[in-house]
Amino acid sequence: VLPDTIMALESSKFDAKDLNLVVEYSDKNVKERPLIPHKISLADGAALSDLHKCALHLTTKFQDFALQRLTKEQVGLASDRRDWPQPPPIADQPSALETARFQRALYRFEVYCNLFKDPEVVRFNLDVVNFQRAHFFDYLSPWEMEQLVAVRDYLAAAVIGPPLHALVELRKLEALSKHHCGPRNGAQVVYWTGPILPPNLERGDCHIKQNQARLLCFGIKFLYKVSMTPATKFYQLLASLPQQPRYASYNRVGDIYVWFSDAVDKCNELNTLDLPIEKAVTAWTPEEWKEHMRRSIVTDDTDKGPEEAWFWAYQWFPGFANNDLRMTNCRLFGLFFWDSERLKKLNFFTRVDFWWWRWEGGRQPDFDWDVGASSFHSF
Repeated sequence: VLPDTIMALESSKFDAKDLNLVVEYSDKNVKERPLIPHKISLADGAALSDLHKCALHLTTKFQDFALQRLTKEQVGLASDRRDWPQPPPIADQPSALETARFQRALYRFEVYCNLFKDPEVVRFNLDVVNFQRAHFFDYLSPWEMEQLVAVRDYLAAAVIGPPLHALVELRKLEALSKHHCGPRNGAQVVYWTGPILPPNLERGDCHIKQNQARLLCFGIKFLYKVSMTPATKFYQLLASLPQQPRYASYNRVGDIYVWFSDAVDKCNELNTLDLPIEKAVTAWTPEEWKEHMRRSIVTDDTDKGPEEAWFWAYQWFPGFANNDLRMTNCRLFGLFFWDSERLKKLNFFTRVDFWWWRWEGGRQPDFDWDVGASSFHSF
């Protein structure tokens, strides 16, 4: 993954508001894999090491999280169905290829934030989507796009979500301690609370999900610090971030949830419309698949697991619905990262009706992407 680490580092070395520099960077680092230089400066070597340390930490947490959920789901299916095989009590450790996919997705997330998502962007239109498509998304395979969205979902829910929600609850308790009359919950409590974020980040009319989205955009080094910092020190960590420009209010179309989801959906939609054949992907012949399906520029990963997982998901789930609950579950299980051997061993591609039933509401979900998993609360 060294080329991807270099790609992420290089994306932080220039002002991305200059679109000419973005285009130049994309030509060298996104449209083809960057070459590993013969010599690296001491400063760049230290920066690469630091970035890789952060990515490796977040990768390990995401892998453990996904494997735990996947094993739990398999146990549930085996309990529901006598014909469903029992999963091994302990999941096999991720292979080197699987780990590399998780890390590449994190580095691409870092690149996306550096190039396209200033934490205070408040404008979103089709021209921007087309620019992102031409210089970023068009060089990712569909399953690599899903890996990217999975990383965003995980970081928002399990890294930023728990300490941010704890901070909100703390502000509510502080407000309630000063107001002994009136409702103890509900919308009015919000108006009693002081600012959630420190002055360098504070915005008017900005609710918790939007703050969650804003904080993601500071990149994986900041998210590593969040992951390693006790929740009681979260506010101090936020206060150490640079002062952000002040706006009177927060425009929700500027947050990364909308940008990311719309950009991925639009790219999928436009790429589908661009195809010279008018039939569903599931009806393509092997020759059409080979000719028209966009491939990854990573040529040393030959395992078909992510590709098979993507085809399976879009074969059974209608349309390119980025935020479909079932697609969220696919990302929750790390479906688009695992090797083909692991997915087949888990019986993932059989009996889709059972997966469908469980994902359509046959049980209560054990994880809320907006709030975060209870196992991630460290306070």
